[in-house]
Amino acid sequence: MCRRLLSSTRTATSSARTRRDVPERLLPRLTIAPRCALSVRFLIVRGELRTYKIHLGSGNSLMEPNDQYLCIVPAVGAARSAAK
Repeated sequence: MCRRLLSSTRTATSSARTRRDVPERLLPRLTIAPRCALSVRFLIVRGELRTYKIHLGSGNSLMEPNDQYLCIVPAVGAARSAAK
């Protein structure tokens, strides 16, 4: 039981490292790079209206200053348009 827990913890840590390494290598090549920063758990993007924090593990988006959750859903006709 302990070994399984330790193994899954190592995997989670390795996975978390990968989720941080990819944007760290990719961001400098993007035009929005000056607006972005990486923290331990978030990609932080300084927008025109607000600053957005995107969790590297879950992809959940929060808006500063009060960490309000930002729900992003596809447009109603988007799936049908993409299929055509």
